[in-house]
Amino acid sequence: MVQHGPVPSSDLTRAHAELLDAQDPLRAFRDRFVRRDDELVYFDGNSLGRLPSETIEALSSAVNDEWGTGLVRSWERWIDLPIRVGDRVGRALLGAAPGQVVVCDTTTANLYKLAWAASAARPGRTAVVTDDANFPTDRYVLAGIAAARRLEMRVVTADPVDGVTAAAVSAAIDDDVALVTFSHVDYRSAAVAEIREITDLAHRAGALTLWDLSHAAGAVPVDLDGWGVDLAVGCSYKYLNGGPGAPACMSAGSCSKGCCRRYGAGSARRTNSPWVPSSIRHLACADGSAERRQCSA
Repeated sequence: MVQHGPVPSSDLTRAHAELLDAQDPLRAFRDRFVRRDDELVYFDGNSLGRLPSETIEALSSAVNDEWGTGLVRSWERWIDLPIRVGDRVGRALLGAAPGQVVVCDTTTANLYKLAWAASAARPGRTAVVTDDANFPTDRYVLAGIAAARRLEMRVVTADPVDGVTAAAVSAAIDDDVALVTFSHVDYRSAAVAEIREITDLAHRAGALTLWDLSHAAGAVPVDLDGWGVDLAVGCSYKYLNGGPGAPACMSAGSCSKGCCRRYGAGSARRTNSPWVPSSIRHLACADGSAERRQCSA
């Protein structure tokens, strides 16, 4: 049971903490991770998740069996892993239907690709909305895109406790906004943004939404399809325990098919790969009936 409000001082003891640990229904999961220092209390899963014990054997098999023995024959298994793993991540953690999530690249690279595509998919609109507490790298990327595309950056002031609220965002959204983009969970305060309400606000103004799930996936419930989210990115080395160098993911919801205009000559040819979700290919699709048919296939 989750308790809210002040904790009684009588509960702030080691004995009470150990009692809660013993009653925790998730306690058994502790033994599924490598723990080489029983005195270590680890609160940095938001930066790098612990090493799952099964990962050691899985990595050894990938190197020794799939690479060492299988060599190029293993491409048959590897080639569609980005979409197969993406489907599993989407189903189990993101509330996204099959064909919408691909595991690839880094969070920053994926954010850049989707933010650029989304802003280009709203020609004539001149603004991007984010907040001053968004992850620094995200703000850096958005500022670069805004400068390159000559867009206005509208920066909402986030509440230090409640984070990004729909009330604060509503004042920044109008018919000039192409893209509304925030982090679902604040990386410092852990405030959870009002994602459904903010997404609805953006859609009513005709803007697209892009959410960073890096500090949300695996930590709080996520329902991209249920919330009507257009685009999302996230990483796998924090609460998903993918480890250093693990690929990130990006998602293009089915709803983006109906609202994204095509942009950029030749984009479809660059993205018309069998392991790129059809909704992402559609977002990048160039003008022309033949390429539109390819993107919607």
